[in-house]
Amino acid sequence: MSAPTLLHVHIGGIIPFKQAQILQSALVNRYQAYKAASSSASPSSTSSRREPYPTVLTFTPKPVYTFGRRDPYELIPPDLISSLLEGRLVRKDRYQTAFEIPEIAPTLRGGQTTFHGPGSLLIYPIFDLKSPYIRDPQYRPSKTRSLKPNERDVGTAIHPDGLDVRAYVKILESTTIDLLKPWSITGFRTKNPGVWVGHKDFSNDTVIDPAELRKIAAVGLHLRRNITSFGTALNVHTDLGWFDRITACGLEGLGTTSMRSVHAIKAQRRMAMSSRPKRSMDHWTHTEDWLKLLGGSWIRMLANHWVEIFASRLWGAAHSPQIYKSVRIQDLELDLDNLKDGGFWKAYAKGQARKPVERMV
Repeated sequence: MSAPTLLHVHIGGIIPFKQAQILQSALVNRYQAYKAASSSASPSSTSSRREPYPTVLTFTPKPVYTFGRRDPYELIPPDLISSLLEGRLVRKDRYQTAFEIPEIAPTLRGGQTTFHGPGSLLIYPIFDLKSPYIRDPQYRPSKTRSLKPNERDVGTAIHPDGLDVRAYVKILESTTIDLLKPWSITGFRTKNPGVWVGHKDFSNDTVIDPAELRKIAAVGLHLRRNITSFGTALNVHTDLGWFDRITACGLEGLGTTSMRSVHAIKAQRRMAMSSRPKRSMDHWTHTEDWLKLLGGSWIRMLANHWVEIFASRLWGAAHSPQIYKSVRIQDLELDLDNLKDGGFWKAYAKGQARKPVERMV
C-alpha cells in the first residue's frame, strides 16, 4: 500500500448546493462500490483494486436552507417552507445590494435545519473511518526522530483502530478551532455539536454563561458502512440575517455568528475605549480589511489551511505537508457523463482545466 494520501478539491466561486450534493454523492458511491466489490470478491481479485483516497470537498453555496434527518422535509409546515423561500435584499458591499431567493434542500446529515450561503465555507470529508489509510501503523510518524522531506517512517499509529464517530466529530471541531486561532478567535467545544465562541471577550478559564455563546461552525454528518459524508460549515462572512427565520440546529436561545462579526465586535469595543471618534460596526465591516480579505481567494486559503490541520490530526504534523494535495475535478477519476446533471460538472471541469493548480503549501 502506498503512503496515506488526502485529496482536496476546492470548488471556486459560488455554486448551487444541489450540485455539490451530486458531486459528494458520486464520491461516496465510489467508496461504497469499492467496499461492496471487496467484500464479495476473492482476495486475488481485490489486490488489484485501489481503495479510493480520502477526499475533502470544500465549496461555498448559493443561499440554501438545509434540513437534517431530525427535521424531515415532509414534516415541515407548508407556511414555514413558504417563509424560507421568500427572497431578501442582501448587501454585497458598502454600495451594492441584490435580491436573493434561497433554495431548500433535504439532506441525509444528522441534526436539524440550518442555513448556508455566500460567505460560508462548507467542508465535506469523504473517507472510510476504518480505512487502512487511517489505521495502518506502517504509515504513522515516529515519535523518536524528525522526518526528512518525502521520507516515510514506521512508527506508532495515531488511530490504530481507525476512528469512531465521536473521535471523528472531535477532530472536525478541533481542526476548526485551530483554524480560528491565527485570526485571534477562540473557539470552544461544548455539549452541543459544532464550534462556539463567546459573545463577549473571555479567557480559557472563565466560566461562560451559555446564553453568551454563539455558534460559528456547525457539524452534521452522515455515515453508511463507516463512510463519511457532509461535515462542517464555517461562517466566515455569512449574512447572519438569514438565520432569523429559523432556530439554527434546533438550539433555542443560542445564536450564530461569523468570523467577520466577531472581529467587528472587537473593533467596536476598541473604538469605544479610544479617544478617536466612534464609528458604527456597520461602517467598520464594510471599510476595513475584511472587504479585501474575504474574497474567493481567501475562502480558498481558509479551506487549504483547514485541510492541512485536518491531515495533521489524522496522520501527525510531521507527515501532513507530504500526504495531502490539491486536485481538480477531472483528477477525481469520476465519470462526469454519468453524473446526474453531469453537464454542470463537465463544464466546470473544462473551465478548471485552463487554470493552474494551486499548491496547498
